[in-house]
Amino acid sequence: MSKLSLALLALTTSLSLQGCFALHRPDMEAYRPYIRPPGISKTLPQGGLRFTYYGTTSLLFDDGETQLMTDGFITRPTDWNQLFFGQVSSDRPLIWDVLQRTGVQQLSALMIFHSHFDHAMDLGPVAWLTGAQVMGSESTAHIARGEGLPNDRIVVVKPHHPYTFGKFKVTFIPSQHTPLPGWIEATGMMGDITAPLSQPASIFDYREGETYTIHIAHPQGTAILKGGAFVPGELKGYKADTIFMCTPGLDKMSPEKQQQYFKEVVLDTGAKRIIPVHWDDFSTPLAAVMPPMPSAAENLDAAMAFLLPTLKAHPHVRFEFVPALESLPLINP
Repeated sequence: MSKLSLALLALTTSLSLQGCFALHRPDMEAYRPYIRPPGISKTLPQGGLRFTYYGTTSLLFDDGETQLMTDGFITRPTDWNQLFFGQVSSDRPLIWDVLQRTGVQQLSALMIFHSHFDHAMDLGPVAWLTGAQVMGSESTAHIARGEGLPNDRIVVVKPHHPYTFGKFKVTFIPSQHTPLPGWIEATGMMGDITAPLSQPASIFDYREGETYTIHIAHPQGTAILKGGAFVPGELKGYKADTIFMCTPGLDKMSPEKQQQYFKEVVLDTGAKRIIPVHWDDFSTPLAAVMPPMPSAAENLDAAMAFLLPTLKAHPHVRFEFVPALESLPLINP
């Protein structure tokens, strides 16, 4: 039996044993005070540096002159049998529709957090539709090559090197992926992609490569896209107004590690706002309001049990869930 077959057997057994807990979802009503409702963009000032959230870690940054995007994962396959036992392909008409509806015109860069399918699967269509150059690890580059992008539109990034696009400066900082269950490790998904990858493909072909923290600086505001794991000291010298913080992984840290993470990622960077990302169930369609991942995939309640009490001692830091598909100011009015 192959490693993949054994891994899928382990997954099926695990879900069966966990029963109802595997299907349980956190009650988002418990976090109502921290949730900005759909339509909030209509009540906020227009213009200036803005962002749009597309679920997982896909974000658009737009200053009215230059547009940048992280990941651009829009397809979000919903068939679990296809996900775990078949192959997936990007939904190009859907991607085009979403990009048009959210005002994406010409992307200067598409920046890939890491190369798992829920981050990098749609990079080819997004790049072809917007003219973006794709930036990321060598694994990311192999996905771009498999999608037929020319070499002059593929950038294997240099860590800590600032890349300039209009008034933006983008820096990729080596980091760590959130620890994942052993059955995922057994599939090889935490390894590298070593040859051009084209669709249709198994989700297990989309291997991590390198995971980065992405720092996005602009005269009007600065942001960091941060995973739920870190290398101590990785953000030394970097500042940010807004942290887009992945909640998966926060619950897996010891209390001491959680406090170190909060200090280095939030306090030492001078952040004034935390926006949680990657908490949504990406096996559901993209919408303004999306359900959280099942508890077996991520314990969002445990992450909130760490973050919310910790934030009470730092009232200058705002914490908020934002709706998807709305253009919002990067800096709160």
